[in-house]
Amino acid sequence: MNLYEVIFWGASGCEHDEDTIYLVRAENWQSAVEQVQTNAPRDAHKIHGSTLAHRVHEIGRDFSPVPEGQILRGPYFQCAYNHGWRAWNREIVGSDYTDNWKEEIHGA
Repeated sequence: MNLYEVIFWGASGCEHDEDTIYLVRAENWQSAVEQVQTNAPRDAHKIHGSTLAHRVHEIGRDFSPVPEGQILRGPYFQCAYNHGWRAWNREIVGSDYTDNWKEEIHGA
């Protein structure tokens, strides 16, 4: 299993750059997003009128016996900073988020 941060830009009630983040154990990043969409309270991450996750970070492997698809922590509120992890962003067309995702590619 892998560990993912599922990120929603912004955090309701926070005054600075905090984002709304969930730490999820899942087989892949798509399953991590689905777990948050299905199991997290929607009002906790409804920012800017949207309940769509905006970004996902793959932060490592987990070998614990915790069941697949488990939300391990969240929501927590802090700036979502990528420390060199694999990442996916929801694509934007005009000013609207789509259901398409694109992996962020880092230059060498």
